[in-house]
Amino acid sequence: MKHKWILSLPMLFNISSRKGICSLSSSKFLLTKSSTLPFLDSSFIFHTNCRTSQVCSSLQFTRQCSNSSDGDDILPNIEYEELTVDMFKELIKNEDDENAIRDILYSYELLKFETGFVPSTLTVENMELLLQLSHNKREKTFNLLLNRELNREKRRNKPPQPFPERHPHLEVERAAGRQQIMGVRFDDTTGAPLYGEWLNSHFLRLRKSELQHSFENNLITGYMFGPKLVIDCDYELSIIETRKIVWDIFYAIKAVSKQTFPFNIMLTGPFSEACKKTMKQTMISNDPELGYLGAQMIEQNFMDLFPKDDIIYLSPYAPNALKKYDPEKVYVLGGLPDVMSTLDRTGSFPKCKSLGIKAYRLPLDYYFVFKKSKKLSLRECVTILDHLKDNQDIGAALNHGVDSCRYKTKEELEVESKQRTERILKRSLRELNKTLNRTKFV
Repeated sequence: MKHKWILSLPMLFNISSRKGICSLSSSKFLLTKSSTLPFLDSSFIFHTNCRTSQVCSSLQFTRQCSNSSDGDDILPNIEYEELTVDMFKELIKNEDDENAIRDILYSYELLKFETGFVPSTLTVENMELLLQLSHNKREKTFNLLLNRELNREKRRNKPPQPFPERHPHLEVERAAGRQQIMGVRFDDTTGAPLYGEWLNSHFLRLRKSELQHSFENNLITGYMFGPKLVIDCDYELSIIETRKIVWDIFYAIKAVSKQTFPFNIMLTGPFSEACKKTMKQTMISNDPELGYLGAQMIEQNFMDLFPKDDIIYLSPYAPNALKKYDPEKVYVLGGLPDVMSTLDRTGSFPKCKSLGIKAYRLPLDYYFVFKKSKKLSLRECVTILDHLKDNQDIGAALNHGVDSCRYKTKEELEVESKQRTERILKRSLRELNKTLNRTKFV
């Protein structure tokens, strides 16, 4: 894919660089990446009879994309929308927010005239995401939004492909004037039905190109008959944290769909608008690779759905350790992503204390020595509860649910113990030598 830019410049201008001065006189000058690379790699200055700000305001970038070197196949030109601060009024809460939006719009205009790697417009959701990013990450986000826009344009302008001929033998029979028998066929000698494509209507062949929707039978069985497992989504999260927790919920539901006796996953709210939008894009997807994972999203809080005495909230900072699974209870997992800090993740236990419900934790310290962090994902918690529900053995459930790469094995602990003992002995010998050297023998 080759990018070109068409710049509308004044009638007379000079481009100065370290390698020399190039003087051109034209109203429209076609610049390609190869022709502008010597100037873009070095510091260049526009010299004209008008000021630099006027020259910059007269630049009109038109991005064209071509798959061939001749540039025959060109996408439609991208028209940039004029963006103002008033378009993002709902995001302005104080003066700092307004200054941040002005800074983002200034960076947007600057990149638009320097490189052109910016989208045609910015929505309120895009601006909300950019406000949470640092200055260095905003340029990458602009490039990401541009690539998404170009991909949508490419799919929209993609010519329809001819439908392939999948059954040439049927065309041969139709051309010969033979009668085509569909459905069940039987062998002339044995009388047994012949199975295969276009031979038995009970065994159809579904190709990937024809598959548009899919669903998990085991998941629907869990929704109808399984024990309830609640994921509490009533937390204030940023857009990045919301996307992380939505994907955690997606992987947790995928793990439930593979269980023998699956849970009935329930997502309780109230939900934020960002969570609803991300959940709709991820969970209720038409992509056959993801499948149709219709999650039960309930706007009510879990305290309004179940009795207070039947609720058990799993929090990593609860004082009591969970040892057995009670099928009569409703277990609740906090919808907090792993990327949150320790201070933010402690919000689940104070919430339990304020609501007056029982809180338990998984006894990880009794069975594992973790290498780095002890933060478990929702998928691991769901797998642990499923194994505990079947076997009532918390040790076996933790070994089954926690990934082995996250904790140290017995061999690693033995090696560390030997190394620790050697370091202690070496330190003791050094101190003994120093003491002997300082001692004067008579």
